[in-house]
Amino acid sequence: MLEAEGYTGKQLIRATLIEYFLIAFFGIFTGFLISGMASGVIGIMISSSLGLFWVNQMNMIAGIISVVIILLMLFMIILGTAKRYLKLTPLTALRGGIQNFHFRKNRLPFVKSRLNLHATISLKNILNDRKRNISIVLIIALLTFTSAVCFNMYYNFAQNLNKLIQMMGMETSEIIINVMGTPSGELNIYGLTDELEKQDGVEKVLREYAGTLMVVKNEQSMPVNISGFHDYSVLEANALVEGRYPEEDNEIMLSPKVSNSINATVGDVIYLNESGNRQSYMVVGIVQSTNNLGRVVETTEEGIVRLNSEMLPSNLYVYLEDDADTDTMIATISEKYQDYNIVVMNYTETLEGMMSTITNATGGLSYIFMILTMLVIVLIVCLLIKMKLSKEMRMLGIYKAIGYTTWQLILQIILSYVPVVSIGSILGIGVAIIGMNPFFRMVMSAMGIIKCNLQIYAISLVGTFAMIVIVAVITSILTSLRIRKIVPCRMIRE
Repeated sequence: MLEAEGYTGKQLIRATLIEYFLIAFFGIFTGFLISGMASGVIGIMISSSLGLFWVNQMNMIAGIISVVIILLMLFMIILGTAKRYLKLTPLTALRGGIQNFHFRKNRLPFVKSRLNLHATISLKNILNDRKRNISIVLIIALLTFTSAVCFNMYYNFAQNLNKLIQMMGMETSEIIINVMGTPSGELNIYGLTDELEKQDGVEKVLREYAGTLMVVKNEQSMPVNISGFHDYSVLEANALVEGRYPEEDNEIMLSPKVSNSINATVGDVIYLNESGNRQSYMVVGIVQSTNNLGRVVETTEEGIVRLNSEMLPSNLYVYLEDDADTDTMIATISEKYQDYNIVVMNYTETLEGMMSTITNATGGLSYIFMILTMLVIVLIVCLLIKMKLSKEMRMLGIYKAIGYTTWQLILQIILSYVPVVSIGSILGIGVAIIGMNPFFRMVMSAMGIIKCNLQIYAISLVGTFAMIVIVAVITSILTSLRIRKIVPCRMIRE
């Protein structure tokens, strides 16, 4: 009708662009407000899980890039969809959108269909809106995938803390002794290790070194944390990704992040600079670690002494026998070596406290993603059903006039959209089963973790699917209740 009044197709496209761009700007502004209010809550979760101070400051560059990407995607989608205006004519509008040749194949004739009438009409509606339903399936699949990944992360970390600890490359001794400096007594730190190993109830003791320095290869360099153990054969954590553990004083392992940053692999020679002392090391392995955000190198005790002869062990990991009591052993060690500058702690409790914050944060993020998923599904279903009711109000009135009840029409609408949502959810779960671990490895690689496999819990997948379908059904029923107000006699008078 607008074209009959003189508007061109290009003018209608521009009007549509302006309309949706105004809506987009309002949504972007609302999103910035919500993100600003939620930033503090997310900061608390990150601070509690990583032990880092959260700086609540908006990054304008990231915000501008996000806005530009959203507007470009919106422009492309609207432009591609609104091109239909160029094909519309006033005559087509008078025919109710029917073209001169508009004879689609009837893939589900009522005469031959074995389904009941409501299911047949619903399937016809699904087939007639194939493009829109494909878009809905893809959106629901993406939402289901993210929700399933979050819930599986929560179940993996909450049910098995040791798995998370091993993945992060951390030792799991019962006791840890922090060496604060050179012992004040006659016994040095190496003698202390030997004495502890002879203690009743002690299985083994592991010395750990830690420091910071520069790693160099050709023209590439970066600051890293260096660590090392006096005996790699007794390590509990198997964080080795490639190669082997170092054995000689000129051998070293790199984290994946360091390996990629300086372009070094197993067999290459790199250099370490520490207080003016430069030494060469051969890379014999790749090991993952979250320490220093994945910027870590590891060598032997002799390799660290070769670089800095004054460096002392920073920690002693004390592993106890099965029948030994941790608290009793801590009291014994603290009393026996009270003259030494050391701090003895229950490392099991410390690790559990650290990991519990991570699991709590992961659980919180899982629930946030699920809530956002449910909100998006509610909005999509509401929008689609309201559009359908507005577009097909006359047809629904005819259905009522020939004897259909309100709940029969609501059932038709439910069967028109819930199967689409269900298919999207099933597709998302299938993608989650196949791509969950590759996706998780890609995300965790930023922290230096590339060797990680999540166990897929069926309860998380079934629960995600059930919640999405239930929300879609409830939303369809509530939105379709407008059908009760349709009165055929009143429509005839109007």
